[in-house]
Amino acid sequence: MKVVTKALCVLLMASNAMAISTPKVIYGKDDRKEIKEHSSRAVHKLSQSVAGMVNFYDLSPSRYNGYSTYSSLSLGERINACPGERFVNQPTLMSCTGFLVGEDTLVTAGHCVREVSDCTYNKWVFNFTVDDELIKDQDVYGCKEIIARDEVSLPIIGTTDYAIIKLDRKVKGRAPLKFRTKGKVKNGADVFVIGHPMGLPLKVADNATVKGSFGKTFKTNLDTYGGNSGSPVFNEKTGEVEGILVQGAQDFDTSGYCVGSNFGQGHNEIVYKITRLKALQELFEKGKL
Repeated sequence: MKVVTKALCVLLMASNAMAISTPKVIYGKDDRKEIKEHSSRAVHKLSQSVAGMVNFYDLSPSRYNGYSTYSSLSLGERINACPGERFVNQPTLMSCTGFLVGEDTLVTAGHCVREVSDCTYNKWVFNFTVDDELIKDQDVYGCKEIIARDEVSLPIIGTTDYAIIKLDRKVKGRAPLKFRTKGKVKNGADVFVIGHPMGLPLKVADNATVKGSFGKTFKTNLDTYGGNSGSPVFNEKTGEVEGILVQGAQDFDTSGYCVGSNFGQGHNEIVYKITRLKALQELFEKGKL
């Protein structure tokens, strides 16, 4: 797991939304865009099944029945953003991302849900986009239990980082995402990710490829940040989930008077292969999803 610089740690620890994230980075041009700006209807549909993890205390009942309000700093406020940094006026509400794999089953990164308390004191909000000033209560789900999780990152053994959780009720109006159950993703395959970079409203980042595979993971040049942890990484050709976004390079340059995104070349975003998540594959084979 990458080590966050001391200056950035101070900024991130100001909120639960950033405290458990692992760093990511921008490669070349920033390919993040709002869901509504993406041309593919298929991507729009897939995004309906992606959720963000929100601290229970950041949600409050609204004066409008069936809705909740939320409390969150903007990205600009949270990181002391440099001029020109994107999305500075948007809220940074989410701490991690997850995705629906069964009618009441969700997958995320293991470092997002480490303890029973992480299950108890966080909610999962589906389809939170830039236009949402209120959150529909029907889109908010609790975590009933952690079905399975693991988190290991060792030089030889490799990275394992996943959690499967059962939600407090069946999810209505959203289809579980299809995921790879056999074979392996090819090197050079086009991929994209949907999630909550820096806790922002849902974004899609495409124009990326698989840049090599080793053991339980593969690398990509996806434009992701902390908050994207747990995001589903999709095969652009099949629409299936190939893996879980779990690690990456350093998000921000904190050496100046303000904080700005790191831009680089390479392929350091690490994705845990969904086929290596045996507990999930067993649930699928037994028809329990």
